[in-house]
Amino acid sequence: MRAALDAGARGYLLKETAAREIHGAIRAATAGQTYLGAHLACAVFQKRALRRNDVAPSTSEGP
Repeated sequence: MRAALDAGARGYLLKETAAREIHGAIRAATAGQTYLGAHLACAVFQKRALRRNDVAPSTSEGP
C-alpha cells in the first residue's frame, strides 16, 4: 500500500470493498481528495497506536 501511495495513488481499497465504498472512493479521487478504505484506515491507526504504546511511557491516572 505504501508503495502505491508513494507512487502517486489517490487512495487504496481492498478487493473485497463494497460497491458503495468504491463509488465514494472514486468521487473522492475525482475531487482531488485521498481515500483509504475503512478496513485499511482502521488497520493503519491500530498499528500506529501499538507503536506508540511500545515507545511511549505508560501513564496511569490515579486518585
